[in-house]
Amino acid sequence: MSNEIFKISFAKYHSEKYKDSTSLDDPDTQVYLSDYSPKHPYFTREKVFTDEQTFVDNFGNPIYSVQREHLMVVIEEKDEKISLKIFWGGKDRRVGKTWFRRTNNVEFLTVNRKTGDFYFGYLHNYQKKRKFTKSIRRNYFLGKPVSSTFSKLKNILNLYHPNPSEILFEVSSKFLNNICPEHIGMDSDQRLMKFYLDKKGFKYPNNFWVFSEFMWGKDYRKVLKKNQFRIVDTFMQLWGIKGKKVKKYLHEIDSINIACYKFANELFGDDWINQDGDFIKNVLSYTPQSFKVPENFKSSMSLEELRRVYSSFKETIKGDYLNAWSFQDHINIYSKLKDYGETDLKWLTDGTDFKKFQEEHYLWSEKLDHYRKGSYTRTYPQYFYDFIEKEIDGYFPVILKTSEEYNKESYIQQNCVKGYIGKVSSMIISLRKGDIESTTRATIEYRIIFLEHFKTIHVDRVQTLGRYNQRLDESWNDVLFKLDEIVLSCHKDENFESVKISKLCANGTLLASDSHFDESGNLTWTNKKHKVESYYDEW
Repeated sequence: MSNEIFKISFAKYHSEKYKDSTSLDDPDTQVYLSDYSPKHPYFTREKVFTDEQTFVDNFGNPIYSVQREHLMVVIEEKDEKISLKIFWGGKDRRVGKTWFRRTNNVEFLTVNRKTGDFYFGYLHNYQKKRKFTKSIRRNYFLGKPVSSTFSKLKNILNLYHPNPSEILFEVSSKFLNNICPEHIGMDSDQRLMKFYLDKKGFKYPNNFWVFSEFMWGKDYRKVLKKNQFRIVDTFMQLWGIKGKKVKKYLHEIDSINIACYKFANELFGDDWINQDGDFIKNVLSYTPQSFKVPENFKSSMSLEELRRVYSSFKETIKGDYLNAWSFQDHINIYSKLKDYGETDLKWLTDGTDFKKFQEEHYLWSEKLDHYRKGSYTRTYPQYFYDFIEKEIDGYFPVILKTSEEYNKESYIQQNCVKGYIGKVSSMIISLRKGDIESTTRATIEYRIIFLEHFKTIHVDRVQTLGRYNQRLDESWNDVLFKLDEIVLSCHKDENFESVKISKLCANGTLLASDSHFDESGNLTWTNKKHKVESYYDEW
């Protein structure tokens, strides 16, 4: 027998009265008569109602269209289980019809207070025997079960209540307080996770929630059991991490970037990175950024060079002026030049002098450009230029198109953008302040992918940097947001065509390629027969 702890419901009504005849003299009617058929007659709307009584009185009246939408939130307990259920949907009938369309959905979150197990998910269109959709997850914290469930509730409540926050607070309090006590500094998902870990007998650190991203899968459960349910030990074994200092800082960090730590470990080894505790902590919690080590990189440099790379990497992690993109580009260019036979090339900067780093980077870019003979031109749909290259509040956006424009931008800004011309998914815009030839400018990279699940193109502004790759001040924010909207609208336009590229070789040969989205949603060059060497290996 279930016990109802909380229940609240809402309903909205919408009824429309139509005339029982249509005048053929009405000019508006003449437009619709071209689509007239006995099966789909034209009705003229007369009045709209939003009260319940009109809906009830004209439920079966064919001269009315009627609609009812509903929402019911229930918290109930049965034995050791407590459940939050959100029922929502509606029914409607169009004018002139005798049948109704119905939609019934439920979102749920159920917790077993005895075992700590929880289940959350949904069942949509459950009034249908076959064409329904459902999802259920068990003990899956990565999906943030509490906040995601309440986020859905808030979105639905916005349609029914002027102040949904009041109801959300009441629902969340009654639900969570019947499961676990409140803990200062913890959000709702962390409270539920702590309750689960306690019930299951886990041994966990104070920052247990940072491990939620990794606590799933068969391999995890096997290793967890072998480690007697110690979360940190399990994490370290799964990722091949060793060391007392690493274990210490895993108990203190607020987020985990394991990819960054593995990169440092692969390149520099335990002996180097474990010398500095603060460095370990900063690497483990570094803002998500995936670094890659080319195959020949470490083997082609001396020990002294590697020490300078290590120093540069530490400056990157500190983030005072050397950013991750510049550091990764430096690695890529070094490796590519070594592939071309530059045996005397030396990594001389240690990253502590940003100007020297930029000078070395620029010289290497010039050297690499010497090997990549040919003049490139990127071509976008004409409406891109028409819409994007318009003045915005005294700022002038310019889409970089040719090798000359990329090289000039790289020279003025003292950055490595010249190497991006063959990077298919990157659209580079030079935003200039004051006039179109101004050297006060920002170099902006937009990255384009196709989201298959949503059937839409997604555009991210991934880099927005001033001269020497310095961060911009807040005075640029407004124009950048406006530019974002323009760029996004261009890529969503029905006339969208993906970028094209051509290369005029020194011998006069012209190579060209279109581009398309591959199965993973990444933009790639269509013609790879004439692939050229670049440190992005894209075209």
